[in-house]
Amino acid sequence: MKVLTDTFKKSNDEAFTYAGTQKGKYTNIHELIDYKLSQMSKNDRRFFNYSLFGLSGFGVVSAIVINSLFRKSLMVYEGAILTTAVVPVLSSAFNLSAQSALVQTPIVKGTACSVCATVRGGAVQTITTCLVPAGISVGMAAVLAERYKSAEVPSFGFPPDKHFRSFWAKIFKQVFRKASPLIFLQALLGGLVAYRQHQIIEKARMTITKEEYQDLWQEASRNIIVLQSS
Repeated sequence: MKVLTDTFKKSNDEAFTYAGTQKGKYTNIHELIDYKLSQMSKNDRRFFNYSLFGLSGFGVVSAIVINSLFRKSLMVYEGAILTTAVVPVLSSAFNLSAQSALVQTPIVKGTACSVCATVRGGAVQTITTCLVPAGISVGMAAVLAERYKSAEVPSFGFPPDKHFRSFWAKIFKQVFRKASPLIFLQALLGGLVAYRQHQIIEKARMTITKEEYQDLWQEASRNIIVLQSS
């Protein structure tokens, strides 16, 4: 998950060297940004590296609450330990993967502006910590309700009939109305973290010198020549 890896740590303030055709510090823009991040303050490095885990941890709270609300709506009291363990774990895995691939990586690549990153961060956090747990929870709760006859769950048909739609629309409306404060907090937190990550990357980009950009162009030219001659 971390963009800063142990490979990019400096030792004794000596020049940092990467493996590659160039004898300089870096071979591409991503390695250069990683190198610049390694020179930033400890707080910035920690935030960029570990903020995704904080988002995932807070998302677990929403997953547990939403799962509990669906179980309560269907009066399911069996299998509490299983569902309480499965839903948060799957939600957390989805959240970490999506935040890394859809939010943090575009920020590092420079393909997302601050507004885009903020909106995307909030949307990804909301979907992975609220909608994904809701989908998993409703499936498990429906199966348990049908098995233990705690509620009369309408059978699914294609296309879904009116009774099926009205039944689940009522359940979802109740759950999301009660969970609306958590949903708002998830969207807000996801957006704020993405915005802060974007600020950190932009700060790192501003420290790149003209000479370092020239080194990158020279390295790119050498790599093109090597590829053409091979």
